[in-house]
Amino acid sequence: MDSTQENREAHGQRSAINPEYSVWVSANAGTGKTHLLIDRIARLLLANVSPSRILCITFTRAAAAEMSTRLEGRLSSWGCIPEEKLVNQLTELLNRSPNSQEIGKARGLITEILDTPQGIHIRTIHSFCESLLSRFPLESNLPPHFAVLDEQTSQDLLLESREQLLLESLSRKDLGLTTAFEHLMGLVSEQKFDNLLSELNNQRAKLSNLFAKQGSIANIILSGHKLLGLPEDATRETILCSASSDDAFEFSLLWSAAEELKRGSSGDIRRGKIILKWLTLDVQGRVNSFEGEYSSVFLTKKNQIRSDTKLVTSKVRMARLDIPHVLKTEAKRVFNVQEQLRAIRILEATQSVLTIGQVLLENYNKLKEQGAFLDYNDLIDRARHLLFRKGGVSWVHFKLDEGLDHILVDEAQDTSSTQWDVIFSLASDFFSGEGQRSKGQPTILGVGDEKQSIFSFQGAEPELFRIKGQAFENLARSSGLNWQSAQLQNSWRSVSAILEVVDSVFQGQDPRSGLLFGASESNQHKTMRIGQAGLVELWPIEKPENIPDINPWDTPFSQLEFETPDARLANKIAEKINKWLTSGERLLSANRPIEPGDILILVRSRGRFYEEMIRAVKSRDIPVSGRDKMILTEHLAVMDLMALGKFFLLPEDDLNLATVLKGPLINLTEDQLFLLASSREKSLWKELLARGDDDSAFNKARTYLTNMLEFGDKLPPFEFFSKILNQGGKEAIHSYLGADAEEPMDEFLSLALEFERKNVPSLQSFLHWMEKGAIEVKRDLEQEGKKVRIMTIHGAKGLQSEIVFLPDTCSVPTQHSIDQFCWFEGDCNTEAGVLWPPFVSDETTVTQRAKNSAKLKKFCEYQRLLYVAMTRARDRLYIAGYQGKRNPPKNCWYHLIENGINQLENVMKIHGKRGEVILRYEHQQINSPEERGSEKKSTFQSESLPSWVFKSIDDLPKEMPLTFGSQLDDKSPTQSPLRDGGEKRFKKGLLTHSLLQLLPETSLKNRRMIAETFSRKFSKSFKKGTIKKIIDDCLSIIGDKKFSELFGPESQAEVSIAGTINTKRGPMRFSGRVDRLLVEKKKVTIIEFKTDQLPSISIKYVPRQYLHQLACYRAVLSKIYKGCKIVCLLLWTDKLKAIEVPEEILVQFKP
Repeated sequence: MDSTQENREAHGQRSAINPEYSVWVSANAGTGKTHLLIDRIARLLLANVSPSRILCITFTRAAAAEMSTRLEGRLSSWGCIPEEKLVNQLTELLNRSPNSQEIGKARGLITEILDTPQGIHIRTIHSFCESLLSRFPLESNLPPHFAVLDEQTSQDLLLESREQLLLESLSRKDLGLTTAFEHLMGLVSEQKFDNLLSELNNQRAKLSNLFAKQGSIANIILSGHKLLGLPEDATRETILCSASSDDAFEFSLLWSAAEELKRGSSGDIRRGKIILKWLTLDVQGRVNSFEGEYSSVFLTKKNQIRSDTKLVTSKVRMARLDIPHVLKTEAKRVFNVQEQLRAIRILEATQSVLTIGQVLLENYNKLKEQGAFLDYNDLIDRARHLLFRKGGVSWVHFKLDEGLDHILVDEAQDTSSTQWDVIFSLASDFFSGEGQRSKGQPTILGVGDEKQSIFSFQGAEPELFRIKGQAFENLARSSGLNWQSAQLQNSWRSVSAILEVVDSVFQGQDPRSGLLFGASESNQHKTMRIGQAGLVELWPIEKPENIPDINPWDTPFSQLEFETPDARLANKIAEKINKWLTSGERLLSANRPIEPGDILILVRSRGRFYEEMIRAVKSRDIPVSGRDKMILTEHLAVMDLMALGKFFLLPEDDLNLATVLKGPLINLTEDQLFLLASSREKSLWKELLARGDDDSAFNKARTYLTNMLEFGDKLPPFEFFSKILNQGGKEAIHSYLGADAEEPMDEFLSLALEFERKNVPSLQSFLHWMEKGAIEVKRDLEQEGKKVRIMTIHGAKGLQSEIVFLPDTCSVPTQHSIDQFCWFEGDCNTEAGVLWPPFVSDETTVTQRAKNSAKLKKFCEYQRLLYVAMTRARDRLYIAGYQGKRNPPKNCWYHLIENGINQLENVMKIHGKRGEVILRYEHQQINSPEERGSEKKSTFQSESLPSWVFKSIDDLPKEMPLTFGSQLDDKSPTQSPLRDGGEKRFKKGLLTHSLLQLLPETSLKNRRMIAETFSRKFSKSFKKGTIKKIIDDCLSIIGDKKFSELFGPESQAEVSIAGTINTKRGPMRFSGRVDRLLVEKKKVTIIEFKTDQLPSISIKYVPRQYLHQLACYRAVLSKIYKGCKIVCLLLWTDKLKAIEVPEEILVQFKP
């Protein structure tokens, strides 16, 4: 990059954070997009923009949390750092020296943020839409108490709606549904039907939008006719009848050609006879034989037109030169007819699957409506409808604190079209006369990178980033608002060695086409980490070993074990990491040893290699963060626990009990299980009970299971499984299955606890819930800072690591990864619709073109995924691969990277231990190491634990007990225990205290009415007239001039206090609540209300407990209000009289 480009980029960065400009930023990986957004928000705040008028939309909750934390950290530091340092930071941010007003503003920004009720709106689009709908539930036609479905509950509802669908189809109440179901059963297998329903579930947002746009299945099918080029009334019968009539083809020419074929070879003769036979039939006869024998003359089994040599031999061609043309013309006609028939079959299949899909969607929506639930798609759709309704935007903006002035969109390349609609609606009034505020210009900032758009399965379309940017630019410029487009290419993340390889890999036209969407856009990267060491290594592909033929009659013990390529590569990577950590290999750019947290291993999917990699790292005791996503029911540890739970529910299930007996919790051998089961005449459980004394292993199993049956009845799922694991179960499973079992067991217990919170805690319902759906657990590995992370590339989006391994590089997207459905969005030239070809043989030109387009898009995303993976690395990037019996495709990642590295100069070839060649591209350390990691002890080495860890709990200091004021205020000995009943005395005191707390804050005019209204709930507890007497007493006390200050605006009611009091027996922790407290400049007054009766209102009749209580209050408050006189009053509400307790008496009653 030359100086002109650098100046242009610097100008673009300054414009991007200028609060007076709307900016669209295209930024390469690692260029500091988050930093730019934080700078932009800081500039807006310094320009006196209210925090509530800023909305920043991020792609994930983790990104929103990180941005909020970093912003608040910066603003907090501005409030306390020395002025010289603050001025330097503001100068860098503003690109000029700050004035005194800006310095003062910066100091107070953190306070302003904290004082704003919701602070700055930094959230995901789903979170924002949820808050929007929560504020406008009625306008959105939603119940105010609606809740957002989590992923697991959504899956449960989908499974339930699917079960309802199957029951409805079998009940035959809806003949259309039953017919559609039976039609589909004739087209697909059970497994394919499950896959079809799963894809309908995944595409329910598209399906809902299509139904909303077209209105009905009939309209969608009509659109399908247009997409496939069929008349609206076309059917299989009309097409065949039309194709079989004499005026559909040149009868005489075809007859003549058939006669001539009879003079040729045996093949010509056979074809001629078939054609003549078909021509002699009537129209219905031709219809019946058209698709079979007649079409086979002209088309192959794959429905392709036969070549000229297959239609007619050279002998006939030489005799009649026009025959090839006649036959070719008829072949094209037959092909077109067959294409129309295939189109009809597609439409029939599509109608059936849409009927199923519509009912599935209706059932799912009903279940959501019954529970007042919304899923994540609903949040976007409902918000979109709210904002698009007439007058919706202005009303929403008015309620949102008079509107939003500034919108920032992070990761804009992954925003779907419906999400863009929400953003566009919010910002639409920016560009109208009404929306332009008098105080400064409203702005929008979009930051993204089409090269990193990898979430098409969530609706992201990389082209939209440029399209929406252009739309916003046109609106801004037409409204006379400032607009700037910027491009950021300087990477603050990766070293030059990595970026040069990235540029080389993607400089070819094929890989480059998946990244760039503008003809003039440059794809070059430049590092800002100049002179820092880095390397890229390409390891050879791991291939299968030459396995000799194995005699199937050999016992397993005589068969040799062979390491699969993926397991070999996983062990190779794990050994490399282990060598670094144990040898203290240094990270040169940071001048410190490599740590586990520096390493990130990326895979395309969580398949076999993913499990092998985790196992290989754990087996070497390397700290690893575990799985970022797992399906619990597929893990052996969970399967063993569930089998034990099933045994408790049904001990007579022999197969399940055999699983339990053979599993790690009991661990019978094969011989022991055979001995127990082979000769039994009753159930396996009864046999075990009867023969428990025959063998010690049987006795141990019987005792274990009998004990479990005894305690199982009393415990809900979480406690049941916790007890099993805590009583030796965890150790048994760990010793049997290894470290891999720990994480699934912990997640299983967490899930049981979560189930109990939401459902009736029944073991049977819990196990059914676990079995009916693939329970998937997700974890955020971004927080696992000191461990090796093994993640999918999608999960690692937005992350970075010093060292990245990319081992899954030899596979490409398969045909199975392409949607079975062909979706048509609809525009000025095409209809919106969907088509489903059930078989490859049913594909038409239209559907094949649609699938080819989808396949191309999938492959382009495959290339963008490689870009994202490579640019996660800061210092080192290791590429490897493994293959099966077939060689990897030429367009796989491995070969793309290999070609890119070979185009660079100074690539080293290093020979490994087995003679394999490793390609290395390396840059040496030239400049001083960076300050991000000074010399420190590696976290891989065991750190010394604090001394208290090794102490017995009895040796730890004892915590002082807490004494409450209520414990000092026992019943007065002057009261009869029979007087009015204890409960009535309590309710009288409660009502009196409540009225004396609430009434002083009300207006004098409404005070009695409020007191009577509040007291109604106590009416059943007192005799007639008692409540009126209590109200009268309270109003008299509050209105008495002697107590006016005690109930004035400066006083406080029900004040909680706590502190430590130095007593004769040592420190005492005390907590209490003062009925009324008045704090003045030199005096603090405590007042306690009493509702009991004394013989006389005199200090000598005051119970000791009251004096102890006041003495404690006085002791605590005297430490808080040092130098102030503490006055203590006791006020009897019955007598309307107060006693001031002298200080000398309180000193005597201090504990």
